[in-house]
Amino acid sequence: MQAHIRFNKSIRSTLYYHEQKQKLGMAECVAAGNFLKDLRDLDLWDKQYHLQRLTSLNEAVSNRVLHIVLTFHPDQKLSNQQMAGLAGEYLDRMKLAHQPYLVYRHYDTRHPHVHVVIAGVHKDATRVHLTPADYHKSWNIVDEITLKHHLVQSPSAEETRKRQVLKIKYGEMALRPSINNVLNKVLSQYKYPHLEGLNAILRLYNLQAYRGKEGSDMYLHRGLVLRVLDENGKPLLGYFKASRLDGNPTLDKLEKRMSENLKEELRQQHRQRVTTLLEWNITKKSMDMTTLEKALQREQISMVWMKDGRRDTQKLFFVDHATRAVFDGAELGSRYDAVTLRQRLPLTQVQEQKQVLQHRQRHRLRYEL
Repeated sequence: MQAHIRFNKSIRSTLYYHEQKQKLGMAECVAAGNFLKDLRDLDLWDKQYHLQRLTSLNEAVSNRVLHIVLTFHPDQKLSNQQMAGLAGEYLDRMKLAHQPYLVYRHYDTRHPHVHVVIAGVHKDATRVHLTPADYHKSWNIVDEITLKHHLVQSPSAEETRKRQVLKIKYGEMALRPSINNVLNKVLSQYKYPHLEGLNAILRLYNLQAYRGKEGSDMYLHRGLVLRVLDENGKPLLGYFKASRLDGNPTLDKLEKRMSENLKEELRQQHRQRVTTLLEWNITKKSMDMTTLEKALQREQISMVWMKDGRRDTQKLFFVDHATRAVFDGAELGSRYDAVTLRQRLPLTQVQEQKQVLQHRQRHRLRYEL
């Protein structure tokens, strides 16, 4: 069992999303708490009215809906009643069970999961606020519920290691099947909103999707090739046309996928986890960029530095392997772009200044000799 927490701004759009899924047979409302009617008597108007009536007590609150997704292992067989019970127990231990809430079970992925929609304002007109400590509390509660109810746990580290796709190494493995293995994993499982985001993920495997230089024939004709990179991110000789690889991952096909990944409902679902973990670690006194990177790796988040093609600067991306989402640091907010993040980590600035001084001293010594 896993819990992903986020806040939404609109009650109407949040409910509409789940109700539309329900109409299409891809979701089902399996529980409701603290409404004036029983679940079987609630219609969309009742749900929306009751939630809005509460949030209207404080018009200053912008995030009017707390939205929690509880996800279970694909092998876990749970009835609607069991899922509703687990959601209720989680909310009770998070001290949220007193709020009006709805539990929707979705059937659109291989992983069994429920979406819990909760009013973002308390009865005393104060907003529902979660601190970084609450998110860590949530992870502990999830672990305890998993053990208590003997739920199927995530694969062990050894099983995960056996299943992982290997980084491509030029001259050490057959390139075409290795590239196909990476693409088969990344293209279908990760949520990349643009080609830069996709390349941030592929960079972890020494691979790049390349359109050619702007203005070139390949660029103008919307061509796409896959290039193998060295450990420093520089392209090696040769390339493979996307149209000749498994699944025919052409630019047209990728753009359709990117368009789906751009939907704000999907993006918001995982943004909160990344920013919370960043803030939790940045505030630590002994934190520098290297230590931050290691801390995020323990939470299954990779930091990927890439050159900005339009400027002579670096861009920072965060690839969350737990939720399979990728974010440009600037997309998360001005506090998380490459420049600002360096400024927020004083130890990093000190280390970089030492490196500059050491370089100058070596250069001066070489000149004097």
